[in-house]
Amino acid sequence: MARLRGDTETTDLFEVAEVFPVATRRNLPQAIDFNVMLSQLISRALRETDIERPQIAAIMSDMLGESVSTNMLNAYAAPGRVDHNISLVRFLALTRATQQPWLWQEVLRDEGITILIGDEARLAQLGHAEAKMREMQANIRRLKGLAPSVISKRGQS
Repeated sequence: MARLRGDTETTDLFEVAEVFPVATRRNLPQAIDFNVMLSQLISRALRETDIERPQIAAIMSDMLGESVSTNMLNAYAAPGRVDHNISLVRFLALTRATQQPWLWQEVLRDEGITILIGDEARLAQLGHAEAKMREMQANIRRLKGLAPSVISKRGQS
């Protein structure tokens, strides 16, 4: 059924929508730019979580088995504090303590990596399996197209 003229609400059922943003690799930023970006992301994560900073520091301390203070979190979130870069293991603890897994996607975006979490990964696997199935079905159709000529040649002997 065609859309009525001027209809902007009806969508095309067969239009392929991008379910997951496809990241493309970009030139690596200079280390200082990456550290500034990372600090800004940490600052955003600390703002967007419902967990208070002292509690985040305590959770991270428990995870890491070493002391993490609120002042350290503040330093990680401050772009001007170039002497306080977060380590990977502390970044992992921070993403878990703040419950902000989107941080991984933001950090890896320039590498062309898209992070899929939970059901997103299952949906991607389903799409991959369906694409493989379409490929196999096309191969079956191609082989069936060849089969009658092979069968008729056998019948002639």
